Amino acid sequence: MRGLAEIVRLRTGECREAVDAIAQIAAEEPDVDEKAAAHVTQCLRCQAEVAAYRRIVRHLRAMRHEGISPPVGSLAAVLAVLEAAAVEQNVASTTWVVRAAYVGGITVATAAAGAAGVMVWMSRRRLGLADTG
Repeated sequence: MRGLAEIVRLRTGECREAVDAIAQIAAEEPDVDEKAAAHVTQCLRCQAEVAAYRRIVRHLRAMRHEGISPPVGSLAAVLAVLEAAAVEQNVASTTWVVRAAYVGGITVATAAAGAAGVMVWMSRRRLGLADTG
């Protein structure tokens, strides 16, 4: 089974024209360009790409219910650093700092949860491949 990156490298000119249709077909959207959809039904590369996208979506949906929490203290650490920077610069109003801290903390937490999710998915995938091989 080929990976998505390898499939994408094998695209032909017609495949590149059907890229939007591939995403729409994988997402099972109703309004798909007929010419591009006809190409996808006859092109094994595009069909493999649709299958790869559907596998990714299926794995992401399965991971949605897994409880992955951000590292302990990540938000507090970001808030402390931003507050210290605000004090150094003698900022009169720190409301923008607090807002930036929350956005930064949420970004860090989201990135950490995403990375942890990918690691869980990859480890499960490797374990599944090891069992079959």
